[in-house]
Amino acid sequence: AMLFSYFSFLKKLKESGLNQVVVSLHSHNSEISDQITQTIGGYDKTLKGIKNIHKLNIELIRIMHTINKYNYKDLKSFIKFSKNNLKVNNITLSFIRPINKDKLSLNATPQLSNIKKYITEALNYGNKKNVNITISDTLGIPLCFLMGFEKNSLEYLNYKKIRNEISEEIMNKYKKCKSIKCKKCMFTKLCSGISKEYSKLYGFSELKPR
Repeated sequence: AMLFSYFSFLKKLKESGLNQVVVSLHSHNSEISDQITQTIGGYDKTLKGIKNIHKLNIELIRIMHTINKYNYKDLKSFIKFSKNNLKVNNITLSFIRPINKDKLSLNATPQLSNIKKYITEALNYGNKKNVNITISDTLGIPLCFLMGFEKNSLEYLNYKKIRNEISEEIMNKYKKCKSIKCKKCMFTKLCSGISKEYSKLYGFSELKPR
């Protein structure tokens, strides 16, 4: 939404037919946000852009938030900030996908076992405060880390609804993989596991069949 900080530009877009937007925001801390996006002043521009979206009565469908090593401890406070300050009740959480030989992304990728506590805290808060928090289906979190919050997982909901099974095609498309022990899990047909690059970083020991 950085370009939306220019009110006249956004107004022209609305006049051209724009009526819905999705905005990415990865922290409510300006320094962390700018560090993640590698854009000095990007946070302030994004917030101004969101203000302009509301001013022009364009529907802000949801905020996209990518969980990484720099922001995962602030998940609950980010949800609270989005609801109270940005007037947004729909948030989709993704998990960073590390890229081979890209030091920035590899260094920014936390272990899933370290974020579990904070994910649970954020989802509990969202459910109590009527904030619709969903976990991305393509950049999501395995269901063994979402005990009791399966209905927040778009992967679980979509595949249960559509075909009741994760296909090999989907696994290949999003470069996902599972361990042998995942076959014993009650959710194995509805969960695509972890990214192949994540498995190279941390292995499979964290995955616990349910």
